[in-house]
Amino acid sequence: MQIDTSKKAHSIPLKHYGWILIGVWTLVAAASLGWNLLQDRDEAFRVARQIALTNYERDVLYRRWAATHGGVYVPVTPDTPPTPYLAQLPERDLITPSGRRLTLLNPAYMTRQIYELAQEAGLPRGHLTSLKPLRPGNAPDPWERKALEAFEHGQEEVSEVVSLNGQPSMRLMRPFRIDLSCLTCHEEQGYKVGDIRGGISVSVPMDPIMTKSLHTWSLILGHVVLWMLGVVGIVLAGRQISASAAAAMAAQEAAAAATMAVQTVDGMLDGVIITDLRGRITHANKALTEYFGWGREVVGEPATKLAADRDAAKFLPALTACLEQGYARDLEGNILTKDRREVPVLVNASVITDPQGRPLGVIWAIRDITALRRAEMALEAERRRLLSLLEELPAYVYLKAPDYSIKFANRFFRERIGDPGDRPCYEVLHGCAAPCKECQAIQVLATHEPQEREWVHRGGRTYRAYDYPFADSDGSPLVLELGIDVTEKKKAEEEVLQLNEELEQRVKRRTAQLEAANQELESFSYSVSHDLRAPLRAIDGFSRILLKDHADRLDAEGRRLLDIIRANTQNMGQLIDDLLAFSRLGRREVKVTDLDMETLVRNVVGELQNTLGDRTVEWDLKPLPATQADRALMQQVWVNLLGNALKFTRLKEAASIEVGCRPAEDEDIYYVKDNGVGFAKQFAHKLFGVFQRLHRYEEFEGTGVGLALVQRIVQRHGGRVWAEGQVNGGACFSFSLPRRQAQQAAS
Repeated sequence: MQIDTSKKAHSIPLKHYGWILIGVWTLVAAASLGWNLLQDRDEAFRVARQIALTNYERDVLYRRWAATHGGVYVPVTPDTPPTPYLAQLPERDLITPSGRRLTLLNPAYMTRQIYELAQEAGLPRGHLTSLKPLRPGNAPDPWERKALEAFEHGQEEVSEVVSLNGQPSMRLMRPFRIDLSCLTCHEEQGYKVGDIRGGISVSVPMDPIMTKSLHTWSLILGHVVLWMLGVVGIVLAGRQISASAAAAMAAQEAAAAATMAVQTVDGMLDGVIITDLRGRITHANKALTEYFGWGREVVGEPATKLAADRDAAKFLPALTACLEQGYARDLEGNILTKDRREVPVLVNASVITDPQGRPLGVIWAIRDITALRRAEMALEAERRRLLSLLEELPAYVYLKAPDYSIKFANRFFRERIGDPGDRPCYEVLHGCAAPCKECQAIQVLATHEPQEREWVHRGGRTYRAYDYPFADSDGSPLVLELGIDVTEKKKAEEEVLQLNEELEQRVKRRTAQLEAANQELESFSYSVSHDLRAPLRAIDGFSRILLKDHADRLDAEGRRLLDIIRANTQNMGQLIDDLLAFSRLGRREVKVTDLDMETLVRNVVGELQNTLGDRTVEWDLKPLPATQADRALMQQVWVNLLGNALKFTRLKEAASIEVGCRPAEDEDIYYVKDNGVGFAKQFAHKLFGVFQRLHRYEEFEGTGVGLALVQRIVQRHGGRVWAEGQVNGGACFSFSLPRRQAQQAAS
């Protein structure tokens, strides 16, 4: 067999040129595909960021509404227990007249529960966090911490696609600033209005968004088909130059291209069918069987067999449009599975042409968008709930554009302020023909800082308005204004001011009356001190003269009676002294200083020891903590308590007295314990009353004022006093004083 070498010689360079052209064509197709894929990815990122921004603004609105009302009360449940971070509020927990127990949810608590519900529903996840959270569970994750640190350096937003729990997610975070309503919970942390408290982050899973972008697969498929058609065109061009050699090569390459196209289609994750120009199916890939149940049995059938009945009529117009334009994108409809279930799908189509551009058929990529539809329905339900919340708010809410037009107004606004229609805000709110000279709402757009003001409507109602920067769904700037009717509150404040003035006048009158009463008490004290003492001194003096100078003229009974007279006059004098001391104590200023209690007690014991004579007393003086108190008054307390202990133990041969201190939670409890005659428990409440005595004067001397003085002194120091004992079993007198650190904190 003879070989045509000349033909072979020509085929070799043609083959090389063909490969070069194929390589160039491949680079062009790959570059085009890469550029289009980057555009698709950027669009997906933009959609994800917009979803995150919408959720962020919704969360801010939820929290602001709750903050302007000081939180909300909800029934206490295992899922909603009272928060320990509001324990300082006296009205954190309430009980309704019907017995239901309610607890206060602050904005952070309410927002966190909304986040948890959103996470359970598979919606974008939000998180309110801070570098200094009150609740440890609100601490930021590493990504959020990095964003919060960026906010401290002036950055207003952080957003990027990161891996979250193994899935790509768009994460967006904006700073959250302190306003007046936030200070209820966070003022003690040192925050001021306008400070960055923390931030709200939103995480949007990218998978549901990427699944909607079937354009990616149509681009890949279209470029593959276009590349194959280009290759076929190159091969066909080679055939025109070298008919015999190019024909064989074109046939081989066409077969390879067809095989590659089928393999490519079969390897795609979406369901794919290829139809002829009449709409009959010529090929179906494996994914169509996996997702929808259809297999090779649909080959030769019209494509309308796969469509739901109500969508079948859409096929022919779509086929016609595709043949005219060369493609059809993002066609939504419903496909029937083999078991007759309807599945929502997104369809993209591209025309298959020969090298001359004549259409050969259409390739259809079909993607199941059930999950996307559910997400859209959930977002729509959330939007309706938000709109319903805004409509039911007992405050007006409206959105204002930079051109003063009103984009949205809730029911409260329409009913109380007026239906805006197409009118600008200054006409609706103030009845003006031109914008206000200093519109605080518009200042928000320039400063991006919230504004707060009060204004009076034409109807006479007063509103407190809060203006916040906002953004429309397309990113255009808006101002959100929330207005609360404070008319009744203002009236109440005026009434309180008037009442305070009246109370101040009443206090002045009562003060004058008290000063007059004190003057009368001083006069009475003077009368007691001088007018009563004079006759007592006369009685005592004349009795003493009788006993001294005329004792020989008196019998034993006379002398005994004179002794009784002297003892009673002396007791009466002591009683007057004690009464005067008790009276002055109420008017005496308490001079609190650092006091070494142990040294004071030892000094008092030393003075009392000198009066014992031959008596033997066992003293057990335990260490006593220092405190802050009036030294003179506290010395009187110890003199009375220790003097009583000595008095009521004198019948004991072995008297013992113990002095000590027991620390309590926020106070120190000092005590004096003895083994004396004691007292009956049922009479303990009488011990600290004026003139109250449990023993006869003949048994134990005293006026019944000493313990009353002790109680008055201790109470003026912020403490309390009590006693325990039993008959012939001794007694223990205790008094408490606030601990020294607590006193310093209070001062």
